Amino acid sequence: MINFLWRIQKTASSLILCLVLRDALAFGMPPEGIMLPWRLSAIDHEFAAAIKPKLEALRYDLAKMLFNETGSLQAFLAANSIQALPELLRLSQTTQVGSLKTKLAPYSLTFQPILCAIGDQTLLSLATIATSTKELKQLTHVALPLKNWGISADFKTQLLPTKLAQAQGALKLSITTSQALTDGLLRSADCLNLLASELALKSDFRLVNFVGNENLASLDLLLNNKQANIKANTHWFLTWATASKSFQLPITLALKRTTLAAVFADQIGSDESMAVTLNQAGNKLSLALPSDFFAELKKQDQALSSDLPIVRKIYGAWVYLDKGRAWGLKMGDRLIAKEESNHVKGHVVGFFGPEQAIKNAQGLLIAEGAIVYIRKGQRQTKLDQAFMFDDKHFPTAWPPKSL
Repeated sequence: MINFLWRIQKTASSLILCLVLRDALAFGMPPEGIMLPWRLSAIDHEFAAAIKPKLEALRYDLAKMLFNETGSLQAFLAANSIQALPELLRLSQTTQVGSLKTKLAPYSLTFQPILCAIGDQTLLSLATIATSTKELKQLTHVALPLKNWGISADFKTQLLPTKLAQAQGALKLSITTSQALTDGLLRSADCLNLLASELALKSDFRLVNFVGNENLASLDLLLNNKQANIKANTHWFLTWATASKSFQLPITLALKRTTLAAVFADQIGSDESMAVTLNQAGNKLSLALPSDFFAELKKQDQALSSDLPIVRKIYGAWVYLDKGRAWGLKMGDRLIAKEESNHVKGHVVGFFGPEQAIKNAQGLLIAEGAIVYIRKGQRQTKLDQAFMFDDKHFPTAWPPKSL
């Protein structure tokens, strides 16, 4: 009996050791560069089948231009003693990995090639993504006509990433489609969302949800990525349409934008409708947006990026702060006033959204803020008072160190 129990214990210990080694290998293991398979949008099956050899040749050429050497993700996992999940075997076989020729960033990068159709054009795009956090770092594209579809060497060079986004703001943006595009003339909203995402990156905003990110969750499973993905705290839902009868560039588009923000995803203000022009210059497409298209977003980013949450409303023993879970606060967090830390103390008891009609210092409706109950110093609270985390540990250890 004792021998039997000893064997069970030894087997369990060996299994735990194997899992620990597997996790240790996988956690710091992502290759420098990962090239995912194509993501197609509004490309009919017959056309996709006809150009498939060209697409695959382009993807492998891009991998060779970016990587010192190329190999399949499946082979890379096997070399690290990790077996690919059976459900994701095809993805691991078609994904290419390698070390980068040019060190674009101090972290692993994933490259997602995207092909979508808009009017009589196709948009070839390459998204460069931080592998661990899933943050979009650069978007490049070239436009090709549907007729006489072909790729030149110059086009390949234009798709390569050059300078990655360095934005460090607290606002994290998600751009998706509000509803399915039913306008057959435009064919795909994905192309337009990609162009809008390019402009957002160039305006120094961080993007964490975007066209072509469907394979990233599966990649996490293959790489056993345990680093938490960055979550969006502001969402744009875009609806595109046109009154034109034919697709002739430049073309005027009707854009409806809905902005949802923070954890509660409450709508801020009303939907915005605007006219947007789609232009073409050479093999590039561009959107001519209103001059104030990113103005509100910049104000929100400034509000979220400020150092500490501040009081914007006082209601008896409760104060309403201009920051909430998007900033990092959670239920029960103990806070103290920065200037009067020994006299004003409280803890987070809830959160509120724009329905409270409370504005921040920039004059914007607060998308989500925290409600703090003041336990000590209720008469000493005041507007614009900054709060910070209480560094004392609770519950207090017993016995005290002084005894």
